[in-house]
Formats: sequence, structure tokens, C-alpha cells
Amino acid sequence: MSQIAISLPDDLQSFVTEAVRSGRYSDEGEFVVNALYKAMEEEELASLDEDVLNPEERQKLHMLRNDIQAGLEPLNRGEGIANFDWDAFVQRMHQERSTAKSD
Repeated sequence: MSQIAISLPDDLQSFVTEAVRSGRYSDEGEFVVNALYKAMEEEELASLDEDVLNPEERQKLHMLRNDIQAGLEPLNRGEGIANFDWDAFVQRMHQERSTAKSD
């Protein structure tokens, strides 16, 4: 793995330091590598989006990705719900939506 030195504005340095201190990342390097992989993925996906989606669809997709990321972050920190019954959850959601549609 190659190494580079970077300079960060104070606010970004504080942000990185806090992310490491919180335990989400083992060190600053892991944080930066993670951020760069996310940026690379976004660039790749953005080029695909432009080819096949209209602006409204792109916006919806962007919002969905943000929601998914927000949901994954607690799981990545080990804050998931133990013994969660997905089947029961999905069934309950279907029932609630069916009830809401019939109202």
C-alpha cells in the first residue's frame, strides 16, 4: 500500500479525529481510505445514473442511497437489533400498508 501526506483544514481534522475516537475507524488512514472508496463508488454510480435516469429518478436514487447509508452506519458500529425477525417485520409492514390503502 502506498502512503501520501495530506493537509486538512482544522474542521476536517477534528471530524476525522472524532470519527476515530468514537471507534468507527481504527485510525485516520482507515477513515481516509473509506472516504475515498465511497467517493470513487459515487463517481462510478453517477456516471451510470446520467446514462439511464432522468433528473427526477436520479434525485430519488440519491435519496434512497442516503437512506440506505444512514441505516447501515449503526449496523457497521454493531448497533443492530439481536434476533430480529425479518419475516414478521415484513408481514407486519404489508398488513399496515394494506390497511392504509383500504382507508
